[in-house]
Order: sequence, then C-alpha cells, then structure tokens
Amino acid sequence: MNTQSISVNFPADILLALNETENELRQRICFALAVQLYKTQKLPLSSAINPMLISSNLYALQS
Repeated sequence: MNTQSISVNFPADILLALNETENELRQRICFALAVQLYKTQKLPLSSAINPMLISSNLYALQS
C-alpha cells in the first residue's frame, strides 16, 4: 500500500493537556479521521475498520 505523509502543527502543550504521548495522539488522529471519512461516506466501512489502513496512516503521519 502506498502512503502519503502530512504534517500537522499544534500547540506545544497539547500533549501535556491531553496527557498523551505523541504516538497516542497520532493514533487518536488516525482513528478520528477514519471515523469521519466513513460518516461522510468518503470511505467504506470495510476500509474504515481495516487495521492495516490505520497502521499505515500512523506511519504516514510520523515525521
């Protein structure tokens, strides 16, 4: 599977405020993206729940 990388800027203290690690935030973002894409009918359910898609997105979001 080909992946695309993106960069997301957020306040430096967001990890402290969320009490999460960088990896946990990446997982949260990928999960939220998959759910939102399914809700807006941009992604079929089979793709939204595919762990490989979410894992690939986790690596794509890493800088």
